[in-house]
Amino acid sequence: MVKPRDYLPSDIKRLFAFSGNQCSKPNCKRPVIAEDGVTVVGKVCHIEAASSKGPRYRKKMTDEERRKYDNLILLCDEHHSIIDNKKNEGEYSVELLLEWKKDHISENNGSEIDVADETVYSAINDIVSAIGRLEKNTEKIYVQVSEISQDLKRIKGISDLDQMKSLVEDYKREVASGESEFKKLFDKIRHFSSNIDEIKQELSEKLADGGFEDDTDWATELKEAYTKRLLKNDVSLAQQKIHAFLLVKVQMAFRRHVLSAIRKGDSQDEIKILIDNQVISRVGSYLGYDNVLDLYEDDINGMLYFLTGNCHVKWT
Repeated sequence: MVKPRDYLPSDIKRLFAFSGNQCSKPNCKRPVIAEDGVTVVGKVCHIEAASSKGPRYRKKMTDEERRKYDNLILLCDEHHSIIDNKKNEGEYSVELLLEWKKDHISENNGSEIDVADETVYSAINDIVSAIGRLEKNTEKIYVQVSEISQDLKRIKGISDLDQMKSLVEDYKREVASGESEFKKLFDKIRHFSSNIDEIKQELSEKLADGGFEDDTDWATELKEAYTKRLLKNDVSLAQQKIHAFLLVKVQMAFRRHVLSAIRKGDSQDEIKILIDNQVISRVGSYLGYDNVLDLYEDDINGMLYFLTGNCHVKWT
């Protein structure tokens, strides 16, 4: 089966013969054969694209027509790249390229150059080699993208919102089955419930480190309320998993958006706005319209101070 780049040597020889050894783009004097008379530096280009992804592609054109002389133009490397850029398709029409070719041949009709067969086959081999490299690189890229995609799936699994929806559905099924009862602490909850700092500090001291000692009473009240809610005996495994998911999001959002601002010395008002926008609101967006555990802003604030109390969030 004929392919669009199965060029006939006679067509390639004809292109070079009437090129004047110059690019077909008007006023471009770049050579298509190097000064050694052998090395091909020009590019054989399709006027109407060889594939559907290329510029100026015409579906009804046959591959036999695509590979023939009438659909080919000889250009320098730069102008080949320009006309083959899909973004430039509107600027470089079929009609314009045919006009370039016609005018260029007319200018050089009386000065036909002798083109060695070696040059012709060198040009064809360059094209075939370039296609081979492209196909090989495309395959490598495809493999790499597939591997990266699999890695992302392993690392992330599913999107955050989908993960939250899945946890909520698990909880609903748990309730429907009548098995919504406390059995043991989920590992992640056990982790967040443990103080990970060797130096024991009260919540008030940790807030004072960041300049927020005035918030101690309010923070302590929210922390204790959330701790009681999280660790009470009727919190089922499915509920714990939802809490664990949200606690991770609070911890990550605080570290990513707030901690650097505290360390930069931003004002308390600026930091409180960051906490509201980047922690409380962001985490609250995961709760969805059905909010099966009835968690609200004060609960998310409680999560922040619960994590602070056990040193999973630091304010300095």
